[in-house]
Amino acid sequence: GRAGRVRPGVCYHLFPSTALKKMLDQPIPEIHRASLESICLRIKILKLGGIRTFLSKALEPPKKEAIDHVIRILQALNALTDTNTTTTADDSDHKSLASANDNASKSGGGEGEDVEQLTPLGYHLAQLPVDARIGKMMIYGCVFRCVDPCLTIAASMAFRSPFAAPFDKREEADALKRKISNQNYSDHLTLLAAYNGWTNSLKRGKAEMRDYLR
Repeated sequence: GRAGRVRPGVCYHLFPSTALKKMLDQPIPEIHRASLESICLRIKILKLGGIRTFLSKALEPPKKEAIDHVIRILQALNALTDTNTTTTADDSDHKSLASANDNASKSGGGEGEDVEQLTPLGYHLAQLPVDARIGKMMIYGCVFRCVDPCLTIAASMAFRSPFAAPFDKREEADALKRKISNQNYSDHLTLLAAYNGWTNSLKRGKAEMRDYLR
């Protein structure tokens, strides 16, 4: 609570003794628990220097392996340049990438091993307050003019699955999912089909909507 932070006071917490035995003396820093992808993109777009160099200045910096891993993920998403491979893109792509690299290098982020720079795609991903994978899907949805279904899928991915599968009715639930998905074998398209079915049932009335949700 707010006791001790905004005014003097006492905060009481109730928990079992088994939980007390498992508690750490100090909580794990959020930088070790949260995803580093958005942090790395923010470092580059704010021109704070190299990712490794900047994160090493934290009070409790992430492990080098964790930083290297997230950089590889962002490179696989084409959000950061990959210095270990040679691109075969056309001239227009080279010009866009070179422009992004020039702008990033002016920030002083190319010292030592910190040579990864934002790509044009990475620049846009860094400005979106969503996971990099979801952001890429949203951007590609705009490019391919299917933004509405992509936004629906992106929103559904941010929460737990809407499908309930009780242990004793798992086969029935799987059969219903296959029916909704129209045999497309895609979890994302199944979520989209379920949402579209729900909106259509809502137009026919609340009773129809409740029957659909069952």
